[in-house]
Amino acid sequence: MKKFSFKVKKDIKGLEVNFSIGTNIINVFNETTEDNQIIKCNSLLFDRAEGKTSINIEFECTYKDDEFLRYSISKAYFFAERNLFETVLLATGKSFRRNVYNIDLHNETEVVSINKLSEISEPEYIKVQDIVKMNFMQGGLLIPEPITLAKSDIEEILSASLILSTKVNSEKKDLIQYALFYLNIMESQFHESGLNIFDYIQRFRLVWSAFNSIYQINNTGGGDKKDVEDYSQKPHVVNFFKNNFNQLLVDLEVLSEAQLKDKKNTDISELLKTAISDKNYEQVSLYTLLCIYVIRNTALHGKVEQNDELSLSRKAFSILTPIVTSSILEEIKTL
Repeated sequence: MKKFSFKVKKDIKGLEVNFSIGTNIINVFNETTEDNQIIKCNSLLFDRAEGKTSINIEFECTYKDDEFLRYSISKAYFFAERNLFETVLLATGKSFRRNVYNIDLHNETEVVSINKLSEISEPEYIKVQDIVKMNFMQGGLLIPEPITLAKSDIEEILSASLILSTKVNSEKKDLIQYALFYLNIMESQFHESGLNIFDYIQRFRLVWSAFNSIYQINNTGGGDKKDVEDYSQKPHVVNFFKNNFNQLLVDLEVLSEAQLKDKKNTDISELLKTAISDKNYEQVSLYTLLCIYVIRNTALHGKVEQNDELSLSRKAFSILTPIVTSSILEEIKTL
């Protein structure tokens, strides 16, 4: 048997965290074959530097054939590109944020050798350019502020991402991965100068597509509206509105004054206004998501003025994103 140690390195601008991930989390990555070839993750460190966080992951491969070594390097690379990407994506979307933030994962991901490798003729590193920006714009100006994430959130989400990778394929797993796919595309909507109104509207439509994948998991056959109503009463969704009620209030009140009506001409905004007044969180959850459902339908079919579409899409986006994020994590737990 031969041994090869290597690192995966990635920088994330706009993120300020400084901690190592517990071995109980990263051990999920490890793999041993029937003939005792091993790929294992020895450490995962988030190291805060000036204006960025550097991620350094150390791996060790015990192998007897070059094919397994190449597989191990590829697996480690995709651990950074997929699992860590999903982790940062979900961790930043987990909390309701009205403030502007800008996280940039555009820097290269590298796989570099720790010990010299002469047995393989291929390069000793992999370098890939990946551009994903998360931008919010306020008053026409991009005003980024750094994001700080809790170690417990990173570990919880990274563990969930790794668990998702190990689960056998199923319809539910497919729907969760579709939701992650739409979030991925959503966070790629940007221009060099920031976001324009079409980006905001498109981002809302994409996060709704992610939500659509999630609520289809419990599809009862009653149609989209019924599925949205049912999902709005999930404990984690109701708790989101209960635990963040004061922070959400400004946006909720905008929706409650928007005169949003369903196909039966029921004024959902008025029902939301009553629920807010009563602090009935089950009803707030129900009518907020139905308001967002109406926004999605009217915006999609061009039945709303452009300024209103921008304003309502931004409100809907900021409310729906953390709900989708927490829902993905909840659904992974039940796989």
